[in-house]
Amino acid sequence: MGVVKLSHTYRYNVFTFRVKKCYNSVTLQETHAPLPACSNSEQTMKQKSDFRRLHEQEGCFLIPNLWDVGTVLSLASLGYSALATTSVGLAFALGQHVGQVSQKATLAHCRDLVAAPPPLPVSADLEKGFGDSPQSCAQTIQAAAATGLVGGSIEDHTGEKSDPIYSFDLAVARIGAACVARDALRKFSLGTTEFERYHTPVASL
Repeated sequence: MGVVKLSHTYRYNVFTFRVKKCYNSVTLQETHAPLPACSNSEQTMKQKSDFRRLHEQEGCFLIPNLWDVGTVLSLASLGYSALATTSVGLAFALGQHVGQVSQKATLAHCRDLVAAPPPLPVSADLEKGFGDSPQSCAQTIQAAAATGLVGGSIEDHTGEKSDPIYSFDLAVARIGAACVARDALRKFSLGTTEFERYHTPVASL
């Protein structure tokens, strides 16, 4: 059974999904090396390096969603090498609707997850960048990096039922601004674009 190299990461909203060595002809590779103690800055840089290495290695890896400190411990105990936040999980945990949690509350939540042991790389669901403009996306990436996150995603969904997807030009400008902000940061490793078109009537890439 061969190893399939994928250029992107699959994320699952299944919190107790156990990694199997072979799944649909794809060999899933895990790393279990303990992380040495180091300063916050050194730790963040190491997490960034570890996170990028996971994307560059042969095969693919699973990055599960967590929604509180307890799930950090649970998922780490299952052997996952990196974790990702979920805006849905955070909103539900706070008793709020999806898209209604503020940037401040989201990043405070992320800071708590990053600080929880063990020190695994954490990437965040940053929704639509907490604003519509390219500048808001750039500012969100900068603020996210300051929490110790090593990655984050920006969506192309506006949150408006009448006009659910950003125009092509604006979507490109938003992601471009986020990438420029990311490239200026030593601590932020990867950015991901989430395409929401197939969750809306605008089913075209």
